[in-house]
Amino acid sequence: MYIKRIILTGLFSLLMYLNSTKAQDTLFYQSDTVLTEIGPYCRVYEESKDTLNFERFRNLPDNILQKTKSGTLTFSNATSAWVKLLVKNQTNEPLYLNFWGFGLQYIDVFTQNEDRTISLRQSGTLRHSESRDLKRGTFALNVGKSPQIIYIHFKSLLSLNSLVTLSALKPLAETHYPRDTFNGICLGILMAMALYNLFLFFSVREKLYMYYFIYILLTLWATAEMNSTWRYFIGWGNGLGLRQIVIIAAVLFSMRFLNTRSTMPLGHRILVGFVVFLSAGIIFDMFDWKILSNRFYQITMVSCFLTFPLLGILAYRRGNKSALTYTVAWTIFIVAAIFNVMTTHAIVPVNFWTKNSYIIGTCIETVLLAFALASRIKEYRDASESSQKLAFQRLEENEILVKEQNKILEEKVTERTEVLQNTLDQLQSTESQLVQSEKMAALGELTAGIAHEINNPINFISSSLMPLKRNLDAIEQLVAHYQALTPSNFEEKIKEIRAFEAAIEYDYTKEEINLLTNSINDGAKRTAEIVKGLRNFSRLDEGEQKKSSVNEGLESTLFLMQSALKKKNIQLIKDLGELPEIECYAGQLNQVFMNILTNAVQALPEKGIITVKSFVEKTSNLIKISIADNGKGMSEEVKNKIFQPFFTTKAVGEGTGLGLSISYGIIQKHNGQIDVETKLGEGTNFIITLPIN
Repeated sequence: MYIKRIILTGLFSLLMYLNSTKAQDTLFYQSDTVLTEIGPYCRVYEESKDTLNFERFRNLPDNILQKTKSGTLTFSNATSAWVKLLVKNQTNEPLYLNFWGFGLQYIDVFTQNEDRTISLRQSGTLRHSESRDLKRGTFALNVGKSPQIIYIHFKSLLSLNSLVTLSALKPLAETHYPRDTFNGICLGILMAMALYNLFLFFSVREKLYMYYFIYILLTLWATAEMNSTWRYFIGWGNGLGLRQIVIIAAVLFSMRFLNTRSTMPLGHRILVGFVVFLSAGIIFDMFDWKILSNRFYQITMVSCFLTFPLLGILAYRRGNKSALTYTVAWTIFIVAAIFNVMTTHAIVPVNFWTKNSYIIGTCIETVLLAFALASRIKEYRDASESSQKLAFQRLEENEILVKEQNKILEEKVTERTEVLQNTLDQLQSTESQLVQSEKMAALGELTAGIAHEINNPINFISSSLMPLKRNLDAIEQLVAHYQALTPSNFEEKIKEIRAFEAAIEYDYTKEEINLLTNSINDGAKRTAEIVKGLRNFSRLDEGEQKKSSVNEGLESTLFLMQSALKKKNIQLIKDLGELPEIECYAGQLNQVFMNILTNAVQALPEKGIITVKSFVEKTSNLIKISIADNGKGMSEEVKNKIFQPFFTTKAVGEGTGLGLSISYGIIQKHNGQIDVETKLGEGTNFIITLPIN
């Protein structure tokens, strides 16, 4: 029974093996001059995730494997796939598997030879070029002279598309020669265009050439990454975000070339949105979110390639002639890209031209964009030349007009200068009259007080004159008696003189004369002081700026204000510090002090207080004069208007409203300033600041 079971199991396994070999076609390689596509002979197994290993795939039954639908191995819905191929080599040459396509990150080839041994060869974009048995750009792996079954494992980030051939070395090399030559020509075209535009940039300093140079350089790199021949020269691996950066460069070039910012604002915003999406794709690449990055890239790439020609047509219709060549260039590139996709998915037959449609379209697009760029720069130059000619013409016309206008202007300027000079003279005269009027108005208010002050000493003098005259007459009579003395009448006259002295009360008269002369002297001095105070206040003899004492001006002003202060019984607190003499118009400063003090007296009730201080602020080297009162103060609204001409809070006819306005102008004339500190019900403080130098 045990032996029967072994025999039956062996027969079943043999039948299954024979059935499996019949279920799959065998590729008989009969001539070492033929390049054979393995697609029609393969059985494939697609998986969405990379879960199978070699041993598990090897033991799968053949009915699970599927036959390929075309010569190209296309796995549009998978990023990992296994391929099984039965081979019979009828030549004496070693055979090579050669992989043409995109997205082949990892390739593992397990070869079961006729002696039942298993060999492994590996390659792919993420493996170094040294792993290739043939030092070319494509992935060529030696499977030996006697392969029986070949197992191929593909792994990629994106969908898998590859044309795989089996051949001896000779036909493979013969296929590579024209392909390498063609790719070399394309590489040369792109490099030549890049260097040419870089040269133009340094020659004319037009930024558009630099944008185009960067775009060609990135296109060259991306094509080298995608094209299997060039991939050999860059080793292995994919540039991070390279696809997105190429499209970003194309978008930036298009924005600059079509001048979308000013001519097509909506299109410009759309292109900016593309840049944002592509930048997001680069960020996804950095975080290794490959699927999401690929979706962003595919959507944005298709949108960009559809938008570029539409914007080109719109720009052409708006007058940009070079946009027509730009549109044709992008249209050809899009058609070539479509052919490439159709070839990859076996929609169109695979041949030399369809396999290389992408690089052909890239080269044509690059050349046409260069022509479009040259045309664009020519438009700039033509526009610049025409504008220069127009500018020169307008300049000549303007020169003639300027000469004519200059004559007219000179005449008008002369006329206007005379008018302005007359107006200025009138304004200066009016200003002088206003200042003098305000000064006289201030003096007029003081007239009554000054008259009272000067009346007292005058009364002293006038009241002393009559008794002085009477006493002087008596003394004169006494002198006459003394003059009448002679030796003959001496004794008699002496008696008369003694009697007369007693009659006129000589001692009292002499004392009274001294008192009267002292009284007259005091009255005269008092009168002189008042006159001096008036003279110091008015400074009529000083029309020019000169060194003067500020304290002296304050003293004379306060002296003249004594009558007004006494009338309201106002207390004056005076604290004048030591001040240096300064260059100033002393009479005008006295008028400022008078105006502020007069306002303070008018604002104060009976028995108010006025405080006058002067000092040097050492930190700023400035003179400060403070005139403060404890009156009713001012509101913020009134405070903001007090220096305006003709503004007054007095009743109609009681003030001109010019006092503080003129005072403000005088202080500004001295390069100083007036600050006001006030609060309703608490009084007002005027602080005058004057520079020493």
